[in-house]
Amino acid sequence: MSAEPFQIQIEQEVLDDLRERLRHVRWPSQLGPGDWTTGMPIHALEPIVTYWKESFDWRKSEKELTPQVA
Repeated sequence: MSAEPFQIQIEQEVLDDLRERLRHVRWPSQLGPGDWTTGMPIHALEPIVTYWKESFDWRKSEKELTPQVA
C-alpha cells in the first residue's frame, strides 16, 4: 500500500464560525482552587482561546500539513 497525496482545506465558513464562537465564550466562575486538581483552570485556558481567536493562522497550517507532491 502506498501513500496517496491529500490536501487539507477547511471551508472558510467553518473557520469564521469557530472564530465567532471563540469571541463569544462565556467564562464560568472558577470551580475549586484553580490549581489543576479539579481540571484546567480558567487562567490557563484564557490565553489559549485568545491565541486561537487572534493569532492562529489556519491557512498557514493547512499548507504546512499538506504534503508537497514532487
